[in-house]
Amino acid sequence: MKLNCNSLFILFFLFVLPVVSEKACADDFPQTTIYEIQGGIVKMKKINGVVMNLSCAGSCVALKKSRVVVDHSKLNLDGGKNPGAVACREVFKSRVIMLRGDNGDQSFCLFSDGSMLSTKSINVK
Repeated sequence: MKLNCNSLFILFFLFVLPVVSEKACADDFPQTTIYEIQGGIVKMKKINGVVMNLSCAGSCVALKKSRVVVDHSKLNLDGGKNPGAVACREVFKSRVIMLRGDNGDQSFCLFSDGSMLSTKSINVK
């Protein structure tokens, strides 16, 4: 099944970004970081050293990609580019998005199933 940008956008908002109140997020998951996106919020949690969205079940693409080791010598890192963001685009053929949280903006890799992985969690060696 081939997904275009519109399909990804719809999947992302239907399945990945359930809009819940900030109070519910804060009470339910004290270890969770909350990010804003287009009037809603998405919850991210660090699990085994990897930051990904809470709605990512055990078989999501983000979890699978978090286990991949990317060779930094194969990435175009000219000009001080973010290695995780470059790996997201060049190796995983996915889209980099920015989310705003309490600690500022952070980049995430958005995969075809709507799961997300922090670009800082992408294993570039």
